[in-house]
Amino acid sequence: MRGRCIIALLACLAGACEHGPKPVAPLAESGELVVLTVNGPSTYFEDAQGLPSGLEYDLATLFAKELKVKATFKPSSGISVSKTKKIVLKLR
Repeated sequence: MRGRCIIALLACLAGACEHGPKPVAPLAESGELVVLTVNGPSTYFEDAQGLPSGLEYDLATLFAKELKVKATFKPSSGISVSKTKKIVLKLR
């Protein structure tokens, strides 16, 4: 009796689950991997020739190449927390 109740409960829970909408379009559709980054010597910066450099740049570029998409970088001047406890990313 107890086993049947557990099975019935699990069946009800499984039936109530549904897939929600995907918040971001798949990379194959957009063809672009957008990388939000902070400008810094160990993440992302422009070298003496004005070219993007840094470990984060290299890793994200290789990852985008593996996915066969273009990497686009959006450097930020910093991250702060607003009074409403929301994270705010300051884009240049």
